[in-house]
Amino acid sequence: MRYPSIVHHGATTGVTGSCHQLQVDDKYALLIDSGLFQSAETSSAGRAGAGSLAPDFSLDGIKALVAVTAHTDYVGPMPGLRAVSCKRPIFRTESSVWALLIVLKDAFKLGFSRDPKKVERDLKLIELPILASTQTDQPAIAITGNDICSSGRIVNYLKVMRGDARHDVLTFGCQATGTPVRQAQCVGSRNGYVEFDGQRYDIRAQVHTIGGYSAHADQSGLVRFVSRMSAWPNEIRPVHGEKPARRALAGALRERYVDQSSDVDILLPGIDEETGMG
Repeated sequence: MRYPSIVHHGATTGVTGSCHQLQVDDKYALLIDSGLFQSAETSSAGRAGAGSLAPDFSLDGIKALVAVTAHTDYVGPMPGLRAVSCKRPIFRTESSVWALLIVLKDAFKLGFSRDPKKVERDLKLIELPILASTQTDQPAIAITGNDICSSGRIVNYLKVMRGDARHDVLTFGCQATGTPVRQAQCVGSRNGYVEFDGQRYDIRAQVHTIGGYSAHADQSGLVRFVSRMSAWPNEIRPVHGEKPARRALAGALRERYVDQSSDVDILLPGIDEETGMG
């Protein structure tokens, strides 16, 4: 193997589970992110943390963890790494260290809480406002979160509101494959259906998709990001996206390089074979 090299442990088949290992040499490595697999990208082995805390790769040689973004897609399983004796330091920018602490605390609670009474109490706190909303006989609007929308209070609202034609559901930007809202977008709104917890729910509410609110760069933005670099990279690896979108981005990047008579190797982890960095 050539060094340095990058091994991609996640975010190679979808938008979640970001986890990448920078191998400096045969003894030293950095783990960049340790993200949570969610929705359709959760493996049968329980990669979302429901079953085993241990990662499905060796931690030998990893000297530190680098947290790029304070988001469960990037740092959700980090408490699990600590639990399996991965006592490495975590590096994070000063400006977002407090956000990281909040996310890790929340991830720890979600991953390790086994107290049925506590879970039941928390569910009641969610159910009370939902019951109040549904008993008013007035139309309502549910605003979903971007990207995942597969857990939390919004799911409970959607379960209750989806069957009432007076209600509207607003979705923003890209919804990940396997998420309920993505399913509703693909199947259709009224007279369509969505699945929650293995059960099918008919949709009577109107589902609206609003673009332009995502903080993520789109294809043209990513191509522009590379084009503005003082020295264009010789190798690019698009990750953290669905396969068709990553293939399209790779094509757009290649066209941009051809326009400038420049050469580039564009590798798609999870699609192409892993290779080391030159």
